[in-house]
Amino acid sequence: MKIGMKLMMSFTVVAVLLVANLVVGSIMDAEVDEAWTGMEGANQDINDINALALGINEEFAHGMRYFTIDRTKADQLAETLEHKEELCEANDLMFASIQADFESKADECEVHEHLAEDLEILSVVMETMDEAFEENATFYPTDTGRVNVELFTTFYAEQMEIILGHEHEEEAADHDDHEEEEDDHMGIKHMIGVLYDESEEAEEKVENAEVLEQLSAQLFSVTAIVLLFLVGFLITNSITSRLKETTDAAQKVREGKFDFAVSEAGNDEVTDLSKAFNQMVLSIRLMAGDLDEEMAGEEVNGSQDTE
Repeated sequence: MKIGMKLMMSFTVVAVLLVANLVVGSIMDAEVDEAWTGMEGANQDINDINALALGINEEFAHGMRYFTIDRTKADQLAETLEHKEELCEANDLMFASIQADFESKADECEVHEHLAEDLEILSVVMETMDEAFEENATFYPTDTGRVNVELFTTFYAEQMEIILGHEHEEEAADHDDHEEEEDDHMGIKHMIGVLYDESEEAEEKVENAEVLEQLSAQLFSVTAIVLLFLVGFLITNSITSRLKETTDAAQKVREGKFDFAVSEAGNDEVTDLSKAFNQMVLSIRLMAGDLDEEMAGEEVNGSQDTE
């Protein structure tokens, strides 16, 4: 194989490695982007749920405040009720938007499927609160109506506690009590905790994907460099060793030694040089033999002439 062909093949192998590096790099980039998308989506879900919780808290505060205002202060009552209704409408829209978003992700993510189910339950609780508020909004804190107001506000607060729920825990204390565990899985606080876990998991995936991407790039680069160096070394060593043999042979010719031949192994330009050199040595040897014969013949003729 010609030297140029060997070099071409070595560079082709390196080029293939570089292309493979690019392909693997693009795959790793896709995984990093997917992990980033998952983390950003989880963070956005957390922001949405937090915004919903703030809105519901504010609506609850206005609802409770409505029953503490003196019934004679009609302007304050109307203003508070108007704000409460505006917050209720905004919260309903936000709730529906978040629920639709979770339901759209439910097929790809089991966590969002459970969160969508929890939101469905909480939506019923919110509707119950709104209906109860409308039914009891006309109660006056008089001696007769105070009991009803206290009962309603107590009920209202209990429903709000259901909506907010409990803090999320990664592992339930008692896994056998399935029903209690299901209750703990309801509530906005739990949803936020679950989404924080999703965000941390996605962030870990991002870090792992970035590390793998860097390692793969470094591995391919080092492999390409080592392979290029190794091929270059083998080709160079093969050429120089045979050239040295030819150089030593040329020195023998200079000293008048012709009883040798250099190796003709291989199929490249150095092999062609070795063959040409052996042919030259053979030609010189033949020429030297003819010259010796000619000189010997002249000596014989000279001695005959002398006699």
